[in-house]
Amino acid sequence: MCSPLGILAFAWATNPAPEASDPSPFRTPVEGFVNLNSEGRDSLSDTLGQKCVEEPISVIVLSTSEQAANVVSIPTEECDLGRFTVTYGENGDLQPAQDVSIPDAARGG
Repeated sequence: MCSPLGILAFAWATNPAPEASDPSPFRTPVEGFVNLNSEGRDSLSDTLGQKCVEEPISVIVLSTSEQAANVVSIPTEECDLGRFTVTYGENGDLQPAQDVSIPDAARGG
């Protein structure tokens, strides 16, 4: 006669939980560049600095989805440290610093 605990252990071992799918289009954290449009420049110029938002911003991508990326700017002489969300097409786009796969929306497409 099998104990209920033994049956439960057997059922658990033969039916492992499914692996969580990674919604991120690339492994994070990863280095990238953010190109802001006029709305993005207006909203982030006080946080990052006026000169910073005029050029592509070096960032560390913390997480991504199909619509947006959560990033932290890499501080420089012209760019202050700041954490912000890039919503693809609304306030800018995200470009990889190396050859990685990112959603078409992030490339402005």
